[in-house]
Amino acid sequence: MASKNTKFKAVFLHPRYWITWFWLGVWRLVTILPYRVLYVLGQGIGLLLYLLPTRRKHIARTNIALCFPELDASERKSLLRDNFRSMGIALMEVGMAWWWPKQRLQKWITLEGLEHLQRATDRGVILVGMHFTTLEIGGAALTSAIEIDGMYKAHSNPVYDYIQLKGRVSHNVSGCNLFDRKDMRGTLKCLRNGRVLWYLPDQDYGLNQSLFAPFFGIPAATVHATSRMAMKTNASVIPVKN
Repeated sequence: MASKNTKFKAVFLHPRYWITWFWLGVWRLVTILPYRVLYVLGQGIGLLLYLLPTRRKHIARTNIALCFPELDASERKSLLRDNFRSMGIALMEVGMAWWWPKQRLQKWITLEGLEHLQRATDRGVILVGMHFTTLEIGGAALTSAIEIDGMYKAHSNPVYDYIQLKGRVSHNVSGCNLFDRKDMRGTLKCLRNGRVLWYLPDQDYGLNQSLFAPFFGIPAATVHATSRMAMKTNASVIPVKN
């Protein structure tokens, strides 16, 4: 579980992490601004990133071409630009999710469909979502309203990982467990205990954990852990849209 990683360690003050603390501090200060300012600033950052010849841009352009062959070059370019604009906004929203007080964040959040979760009270529940750009703020919205567990991938930078985990549990209404994505035993145990698990199965974890299924008509590696967890624990499966 991630609870151990939410404790501050003296090693975080090592000089090699000073630049990380600096940029986290700048990010934290920026989030003090009003939301409408953050929204515009985020779009600007996204458009600046769009201008750079990055690997992420190449991947996004390739995926758009594969998934939407009916679009012409101009339409694909517009969709790619909108994607980067959304990424920039997400950068601001991550800061909001981690550092805004609950009362301030609640003014910008609307939750719908909680009645489906409330009806599934006799067993564990898998909330199936996706890695949209609204991932962090969507998680903050959920954890501020209901008690849920989640899975995560540790960041290679321990300081960033520490801040990320602290932020992700900051709005919890009560106890929360965050499981490393490799901790399947702990994940299954939480579902058997009737807990709610937020799970995002849309990443490629390799052939050992995937099967190929059509995605926009193209065979893509697809994680099959959702069905396996549901069958092993008799958990309900409810889709979530951020």
